[in-house]
Amino acid sequence: MSTETVDRSGPLRERLRTALPAATKARDRHAAAALRSALAAIDNAEAAALGEALTALL
Repeated sequence: MSTETVDRSGPLRERLRTALPAATKARDRHAAAALRSALAAIDNAEAAALGEALTALL
């Protein structure tokens, strides 16, 4: 089992981050909240995976 993490969310994350300022500027609260939630979920999943990889190394 490899401890290397593969960033498969790159293009998706970029699209979400690009869409967030546009939604905020358009005052679309629902879209902005959904985008923030999606970005947070991606960040949390990657943090958990990194933590598991580090634990496996110890």
